[in-house]
Amino acid sequence: MNMFIVYKFICPFQNGWDILNTSLFYGGDKKKEMAMFWRRKKIGLALGGGGARGMAHIGVLRVFEKQEIPIDLIVGTSIGALVGACYACGFDSFDLERRVDEFLNTPDFQNSAFKKIREIQKSKKLSFTQKVQAFFKNQFILTYAMFRAGILQYEDFQAMVDFFVPDIRIEECKLPFRAVAADIATGEAVVLAKGSLRKAVMASCAVPAAVPPVELDGNLLCDGGIVHLVPTTVARDEGAEFVVAVSVNPNIVSSDEFCSAM
Repeated sequence: MNMFIVYKFICPFQNGWDILNTSLFYGGDKKKEMAMFWRRKKIGLALGGGGARGMAHIGVLRVFEKQEIPIDLIVGTSIGALVGACYACGFDSFDLERRVDEFLNTPDFQNSAFKKIREIQKSKKLSFTQKVQAFFKNQFILTYAMFRAGILQYEDFQAMVDFFVPDIRIEECKLPFRAVAADIATGEAVVLAKGSLRKAVMASCAVPAAVPPVELDGNLLCDGGIVHLVPTTVARDEGAEFVVAVSVNPNIVSSDEFCSAM
């Protein structure tokens, strides 16, 4: 089974949206030759989890567009499911970029715990006093979480997903799409291939302790990154002949580790 792994990316929140340095894509005279090669394969795109870094998936999608490489299947975990679902619905990379910029300026984001958590995660760059303040904010959030199913309000979480993802069924996507979640009771992977697209994305993105689990078909589901951080195995099982695995996790792993679901 053929598989490429995209290691290098540029985070959209820091340096822009384009992928600049991967061994995956060619330009110049080889562009047509490579395009013909890709069209002979059923290409699956496996978008991994990684929080806000997952917006770098948009850069990968833009390179696919520029190189005119067709995508036959998208499988996403966590933030990869959110980005993948939008793309599978027909949004291009520029549409997605605009939607992210718009969301960061909405009252839903500005007034929610999303922004507070992101600020706390940046505490390493703060002064000593600011770090102390951030520490107590963090302790408050952890204490708050002890008495709730998640730090974020379910309504905030749902509003975010609703902002990005159309209210359609997975079967209605323009590209075949699968979201990967984990069953809290069994610890097993759940591949969501039909039903509400929004609900599937919510289940795949429901980080334990941060977001309440999502009930779907009688099961409580949470973030798919627990079982498939980069869902290459699922992409192969769904019929992809050539899998492009996109990891945005800060702890880059070796290619050998991608041979196992763990």
